[in-house]
Amino acid sequence: MINKKMMFCILLLSTQLLYLGGCADQESAVYFESASQNEGESVIEDSVGEPTSCYVYICGEVVSPGVYELPEGARICDVMEAAGGLTQEAAVEGINQAQKVSDGEMIRIPNAQEAAERQSAQQQDPRLDINTATEEQLKNLPGIGQAKAESIVAYREEHGAFTKIEELMNISGIKEGVFDKIKDSIRVD
Repeated sequence: MINKKMMFCILLLSTQLLYLGGCADQESAVYFESASQNEGESVIEDSVGEPTSCYVYICGEVVSPGVYELPEGARICDVMEAAGGLTQEAAVEGINQAQKVSDGEMIRIPNAQEAAERQSAQQQDPRLDINTATEEQLKNLPGIGQAKAESIVAYREEHGAFTKIEELMNISGIKEGVFDKIKDSIRVD
């Protein structure tokens, strides 16, 4: 019997697939952005309520785009493998294949032209991407010292990529005051 959480996930992913048109509309596609499902919810749970698997949508330059169920802790390289590998047009230089994926996440593998356009846009944006920043880079932000930089990286590793900069306020020690100091200096891709 399909439980409410599974039904919600199926509905959410179906809606996203219809909206994105299978990633055919390049301007509306979102790179490495999670489809927001309530934090802490999982599609399948074991007896103690811990997630045991996640569903990830991958599209773009892969052999078989689609939604794949993967074990918790899977990485982008695992999703690419599940999708049958990459096409010859795939440009993966800017993709952290070792990054852990999260339930409901969408991953788009660009071709060379898309990757070049994206890199050009990123080079014109001087703000720090908090999804790829190192502890050293984070420490250069006002109000962020060693402890907060470590907390940001740890949070990112545990919860996956940030989908919006406001998620930083979920981290202990980063509230509105600190966030207001850094919000104009950071971004998420």
